[in-house]
Amino acid sequence: MEYLHLHHGYDVLLIESCFFSLTHAWDFIAGPSDVDGLLRPNVYPFWRSTRQVEPLWRLIRERVASDRPLCVGGVDPRHVGRYAPTNLVNELESSMRRLDRGLVEEEVYLQFRQLQEKMLEQEFEHKVSALDRER
Repeated sequence: MEYLHLHHGYDVLLIESCFFSLTHAWDFIAGPSDVDGLLRPNVYPFWRSTRQVEPLWRLIRERVASDRPLCVGGVDPRHVGRYAPTNLVNELESSMRRLDRGLVEEEVYLQFRQLQEKMLEQEFEHKVSALDRER
């Protein structure tokens, strides 16, 4: 990755982790410590904690404050870590308010918000039954 970044212009690294958390948190990355504080906790453990990927995280930390950082984004719709459960619903509501302020006041939106919050809380608790796996 370092070779591709430094010599061939690759400036974005997409990781199999939470799309919202990594993409949104990137806007708040100001320095190397933010990489470990904001990004890594929202990445699946096998991409954040293994010896094999430590050189990649070192490269991201080294390049984050440079004129050409190696930007990180996620490509998984599942939410890893605490960033999405803490921020996703409020960010979505903020965006919806900008589009149609009245919509977020309607009962159907309030039901949607409650469903979204419940989904984020219980996302990894769902177990697929053997019968469902066979279908």
